[in-house]
Amino acid sequence: MKNKIRNNSTRLCQMPIYISLLLMVMSCNGQENPGYIGAKYGVLDLDKITFSEQLDTLFSKTEKYYKLPKGEEVFDEKLGKYVMADTLYHIYRIPAKNVAEGTFSFKRLEVKPKEVVDFYADHSHRFRKVEVSVYMSDGQYRQLRDDCKNFKDITPANVKKVNNGKYIILQSNDTQKQILTTLYCLDNRLENNGDLNQNYFVRIAKTSLKIKNDEFDKQLNDEIYIPL
Repeated sequence: MKNKIRNNSTRLCQMPIYISLLLMVMSCNGQENPGYIGAKYGVLDLDKITFSEQLDTLFSKTEKYYKLPKGEEVFDEKLGKYVMADTLYHIYRIPAKNVAEGTFSFKRLEVKPKEVVDFYADHSHRFRKVEVSVYMSDGQYRQLRDDCKNFKDITPANVKKVNNGKYIILQSNDTQKQILTTLYCLDNRLENNGDLNQNYFVRIAKTSLKIKNDEFDKQLNDEIYIPL
């Protein structure tokens, strides 16, 4: 009986140690995004998106956002205008005026409130894609390229030729997580109207590859196949 009590006591003493170690490991990994969108909940790093998130939950604490239906439109003769015939997907979007500083990031790049982030859900409400377009300075662009040094340059030769090398496409395919990350990078230094913070324009897109060959995938997949 005494041994049994002693063993139970030992287990109870060890539990705080196990919990502390677990919290330490989770903190060191730093892989978790906040459960809701909003600066007061923490910065949501787009690079850490897993696509297991439920968008309705993610946006549930947001003061105002739009859920925009997208799909095939047909002309309705009675109404005299085009109407949505079938919704292929929805875009979740927070108006820039309702986004606080420190709400979004991508790796070390802070996404400013004016740079609208779009979240895509298919017709079955499954989270499939997220993207944002960002202007950046020379330093920010160098930092982004350094953070994405493992990305492959998949720019088609004809695109490089037409744009004199000013437009490149960089991509990373995480086959384990089934996530494709694509950077569409434009050298904007000659068209920045003197604003050094607009020297580069980059569209960042992350796409889930868990579902293939449906209508969403056919229209919005960022995979680019380059012939050998």
